[in-house]
Amino acid sequence: MSRKQSIALTRQFLVTRLFPNLNSPKEYDSNQQKDRKHTLTDVFKKTYAVFPNAIDFALVQDPLPPIIVKISQLNWAAAGFSKVSQNIRCTSGQSALATIQKFGEDACFALTNSRRKDYIGIADGVGGWRDRGFDPSVFSSSLMRICKDMANKKQEDPMRLIDDSYNKLLLLNKKKNFQIVGSSTVCILSFEQETGILTTANLGDSGYLIVRNGEIIDRSEKQTHKFNIPKQLAYAPPSLRFIADMPSDAHEKKFVTHPGDLIVTATDGLFDNVPDEVLLQELSYLPHADQIHTQDLERTAKCLASRAHKNALNKSYVSPFALAAKSAGFHYTGGKMDDVTVIVSVVSDLGTEV
Repeated sequence: MSRKQSIALTRQFLVTRLFPNLNSPKEYDSNQQKDRKHTLTDVFKKTYAVFPNAIDFALVQDPLPPIIVKISQLNWAAAGFSKVSQNIRCTSGQSALATIQKFGEDACFALTNSRRKDYIGIADGVGGWRDRGFDPSVFSSSLMRICKDMANKKQEDPMRLIDDSYNKLLLLNKKKNFQIVGSSTVCILSFEQETGILTTANLGDSGYLIVRNGEIIDRSEKQTHKFNIPKQLAYAPPSLRFIADMPSDAHEKKFVTHPGDLIVTATDGLFDNVPDEVLLQELSYLPHADQIHTQDLERTAKCLASRAHKNALNKSYVSPFALAAKSAGFHYTGGKMDDVTVIVSVVSDLGTEV
């Protein structure tokens, strides 16, 4: 491909992908003309708005130079423990997950894709199925395995990915008699390396938060039917009564990230035992964004999982879960013993393309 063709395709990409819905990371300007012809100046300024370090306007002349596209990637590390074994394990992008990772009833995956779209997925199997004779980890791990395989092939947005993966799981049960019985929460994040757009879909009480300059600037919304009963995807024989929500019930968001943003994705075992101020404190020990290495992310993920583990065992600890229980009219003291999965990722600058 020639240089002119590359520039032309880049400009076309920016116009179609950055307009009209990136005036704000959270708002869409309904008055904007859909058929408006955008000038190169418009496109250039939008590119700067997404990746402000990419362009030095002091050097910009007229006519404008070729478009500069900032390329970023999610670097990540995952850690967690099962409430049964309680041994904290860790993995990272250095050893990309060939399959999903399990921490007790939790399951997760991280996919750094060569086609410039990264994925993080996390699911928490509902433990009540164990009382009915089913392993709660089977449903969550099967769902994550299907999600990962589909993300690697189709490059879908999280909402569509959850829907397609759930439907495939149902098909395997009904047509192939796989007997994947159970339910789980699910949270999927996708990251576009060329735009920095993070697209998320969350169903239940697992979730994520985004930290910039030491502050939480965005987070997922917890979805529950009532206290400690999260929304969930499920499958079971018709003879069993169970809670089942639809993929369309997931909450979808888009967010424009900046290089250096930190993203913590976790099951409720972390958020129920570790308050925001402690999360931020642990993240503050990370080096400056452009100096964060995989081992730094591994250390932070392990520390967060360890904090959750320690607090869960403390019968006198005033945990976020205990405070939520009190607000809901229940008496509860101490931490919440649960499986924990946490993935710490950073938006890393890979350089520019022209």
